[in-house]
Amino acid sequence: VQAEKIRSVQGMLQRFRTLFNLPSAIRGNISKGEYDLAVREYRKAKSIVLPSH
Repeated sequence: VQAEKIRSVQGMLQRFRTLFNLPSAIRGNISKGEYDLAVREYRKAKSIVLPSH
């Protein structure tokens, strides 16, 4: 049972990794002038938070 809970949490963390990394990813892309990549990262995160129905 404990192992299942740990696997469940690990899966959730993997899924939301994009959100955790979003601020630094966007800052890095903007500092390199890669605005299209910054927008892509934002849209990817938005699709996780607000999934389409």
